[in-house]
Amino acid sequence: RCLLLAALFAASSVRMGDGHAQNSDPRNANTRGPLTPDEAIACFELEPGYRIGLAAGEPLTRNPIAIAFDSRGRMYVAESRGYPGPLEGAPALSPEGVIALLEDTDGDGRFDKRTDFAKNLTFPNGILPWDGGVFVTCAPDLLYLKDTTGDGIADERRVVLTGFDATKTPQLRFSHPTLGIDNWIYLTSGLTGGRVIDPDYPQRPPVVFGNSDSRFNPITHAFELTGGQSQYGLTFDDRGHRFTCSNRRPVMHVVLESRYLQRNPNLAFSQTVEDVSAAGAQAMVW
Repeated sequence: RCLLLAALFAASSVRMGDGHAQNSDPRNANTRGPLTPDEAIACFELEPGYRIGLAAGEPLTRNPIAIAFDSRGRMYVAESRGYPGPLEGAPALSPEGVIALLEDTDGDGRFDKRTDFAKNLTFPNGILPWDGGVFVTCAPDLLYLKDTTGDGIADERRVVLTGFDATKTPQLRFSHPTLGIDNWIYLTSGLTGGRVIDPDYPQRPPVVFGNSDSRFNPITHAFELTGGQSQYGLTFDDRGHRFTCSNRRPVMHVVLESRYLQRNPNLAFSQTVEDVSAAGAQAMVW
């Protein structure tokens, strides 16, 4: 999956403009202009023992920002079209975001069929298959989309949670739904907060917060805050340790959840997250 993800993003993110490649050496650092998908793949520098191949590229997909695979091997792609969107304070643009469903119909390892699973989204930036459908982070909402008729198009569309901050630039919005080994779905804050409610449970009080990460129980619909303030991206190791990142903090380890320490009213603490790698001014940003 790592190889597929790298190939997908590389091939789609470097081709811009009218989609025609210029005749130039793709390995030349001074090359200007877009590359074809094959030229982009040729630019990767791999560690010994690794190989890379194209999974999907333009025009099959456009502006991909996240992918996920369902149990049938199909790839869902969150296409954040319209990014970075209007300037803060400017009128909102028409929603252009799309969830694409890609399939490999001939089994050659390259996806060749596309269906627009869901359209007219704002800035979808994360996707997680669940129970025959997918959860999609699309501030201010956490959506659940499902195809119940088998045509590859979501005919069920529910707002599971709403109230995540959508007033800032799209890069600062909650994202990256990830299933933990405890069967909760973890969410990055995007460095913003919200006033989150569950439309199916109006009797529950809203969860109001600044810029904390969070988690959601897909069975009970419980929603609560977690340790960490990550911008985009999180993962777990085999023991359930959670790692997150932000723009200038490449790898952070959530050492201990705040809820455990908060059980002691006499304990004052301010930090439960440790930088694994160099961070801030010491970090190299590419």
